[in-house]
Amino acid sequence: MELNLSLFVHGVPKGQKIWGPQEDDRLYIESFYGRKTDVSVQLLVETFQIGDSLNCYYTYLRSGNLKDKDGRAGSYFALTVRVNAYYSDISNMYNILDAAYRKFIIGTILVDKVAFTNFNVLDFEDISAKLSDLEKEIVGYIGQFSVDSDFVSLDGFVVNPKSEIKAVNLYECNSENLLSHVKTNGNVSVSPMYPMIELMNLTLQKESEIEQVKKNAQIDKDNAINAVKEEYASSDQTISTLKRDLSDLNGKLEAKGVDCSKLEAEIRKLKDSNQRMQTELTSKEEEFGKMVAAKLNVIDKALSELKEAVKMDIIPSTNKLSNICKKVNWKEILNAFHLIVSLIVMSILMLVVVWSNNEPSNPKSVNKDDLKKEIQALENKIMKKYEKFIMDFVKSENLEQPTESFNSRYPKARIDINELSLENPNMKMNATYTVSIKKADNNLNGEWESKDFTINGNTITPLHTGECIVYYKFDGEQVLCRKIMVVE
Repeated sequence: MELNLSLFVHGVPKGQKIWGPQEDDRLYIESFYGRKTDVSVQLLVETFQIGDSLNCYYTYLRSGNLKDKDGRAGSYFALTVRVNAYYSDISNMYNILDAAYRKFIIGTILVDKVAFTNFNVLDFEDISAKLSDLEKEIVGYIGQFSVDSDFVSLDGFVVNPKSEIKAVNLYECNSENLLSHVKTNGNVSVSPMYPMIELMNLTLQKESEIEQVKKNAQIDKDNAINAVKEEYASSDQTISTLKRDLSDLNGKLEAKGVDCSKLEAEIRKLKDSNQRMQTELTSKEEEFGKMVAAKLNVIDKALSELKEAVKMDIIPSTNKLSNICKKVNWKEILNAFHLIVSLIVMSILMLVVVWSNNEPSNPKSVNKDDLKKEIQALENKIMKKYEKFIMDFVKSENLEQPTESFNSRYPKARIDINELSLENPNMKMNATYTVSIKKADNNLNGEWESKDFTINGNTITPLHTGECIVYYKFDGEQVLCRKIMVVE
């Protein structure tokens, strides 16, 4: 099979401009005007048949904070490689086009303003010769870093896809799986900004576990309240029995001419006591509900922190996944369960004391000491159950109490470069600069890290022009960074 590779350049410098494609390909390229994207950089792989021509298009698409030549937002820029076969090394294609964007497009077609990027040309035809050279370079790189088995015939592939495009993280690309998917569906989108499946699964697992703990806490709350209600129902039944006994006694006393006023006063006392107990039950139910809601919010806060971590960490490392788990404050959860169960038992014991102090002697009364022992046994049983659950969870995840983060300790910390200022914000090639941390402890013992600079102690020297980034690492994590524009 004779391979045919071509480069197309398109975007909106001032209205949509296109370089490279012939008439048939223009129908596909023009479809990018106004297309919605959910990430600022991605590689779209799509198979199309236009007329008699069957090709696979690989489009490196940039959008987001991109402005046209006049400064209007909402623009886009793309490099599209058309191949008359399916090129299965998706990661290699992404890396080649990403390098072309960073090394050639930035500074020639686009200008990086740090906060945004805008077009530097009105029409790609103005630099047609340079784009022809870029096409030769890209085609040469693809050929140099590929083998024959990377190119697969498009026979049997779905073309002109209409299904929703699948999103895959760049670092989870699997050539065999993507080949099968594109052959069946005709498209796929690859980006380092898509969430990783491993992190998504971990989040779902933790959500499920915390939801189960919340459900169990609610069940125990309902059971405890029902037990108290049953206790009051038993008290009502005892009072009803006493009323019947008193009624019988009154009949006997009236027959004997005995004054029953003292007994009637005792009945009123019992009624008042019963009313107070019912009022206290209602009050304790409300207090208990508020206390449970407050402690369950502690659990919800831990889950929110885990979700926020998923949202912010686009390409997390194994260490970052571990740090996300460490943010779950397991001791706070255990303390919440201790307080919930203690409140339940305290409420029940208080009601038992009130009942004991107000109930007259009667051979049919419930044994209060036995009832207290049963309540305390229930407390011990519930606490052992949840202590075991929390400690098993902590042991399985190897969690520790989270420590205060660098950014919490030094919220105003920043990277300072002595030789730069507002009047002179850019670095120069082959010059050496001194870096330091401001508004933080001077003895942090952190370290500097960068792919764009040569680092020697607290001095850095640029390796190339354009946007460069230097990071400050503390306890093995990147906690601060600074972008600097380097010029000749």
